[in-house]
Amino acid sequence: MKPILSIPPGLAWLLMLAVLMGCMVPAMADTPSPETRKKIEFVPPAENPDELFKEAAALAEKNPDEAVRLYQRAFQSKPEVWEDRRKMALLFERLGKPDAAATEFESINNAVNSAQSHADLARSLEKTGSLPAAAAVAFHGAQKFPEDDALAVSAGELLLNSGQVDRAAEFLEKSAQRKSGDKKILFLLAQALEQ
Repeated sequence: MKPILSIPPGLAWLLMLAVLMGCMVPAMADTPSPETRKKIEFVPPAENPDELFKEAAALAEKNPDEAVRLYQRAFQSKPEVWEDRRKMALLFERLGKPDAAATEFESINNAVNSAQSHADLARSLEKTGSLPAAAAVAFHGAQKFPEDDALAVSAGELLLNSGQVDRAAEFLEKSAQRKSGDKKILFLLAQALEQ
């Protein structure tokens, strides 16, 4: 049998040495220095989101900016705590940040879909100046939760304030039939019929 490739013995040793060095150099390069090893080994303790929520709630009155910061840190590891997210959104409103509040209330409403979440989002959208959007949210909520009188009143007011008089009159008339004697709804209905 004839060899496929004939390599002189001296060159064979050099090739073997190069292969071994090629295998060893990356292994040596991958070994971290003692300083790097200390940095890698140190893992900061994980923050307890429940503790952050408690701390944020305690700070809300005295230091709302810091409370918002703590809520945001807690939401990084536990984002779907809707009651605490609502507290943060209310802080945004207090701090004069209606767009941030509306964003939070929208995510809450999309997840929770309750009468309260519709009312919060409608109020927040109204503060941003988005009356048609606020009216749409309140109207949808009032239809989904017809037992909620406050939401029905809010929907009627927002429909009127956004210039949707015919829609407001129709909605308020139906609400007045369901909630006979509700003075706020009757008052809004009278306003809608006058326009």
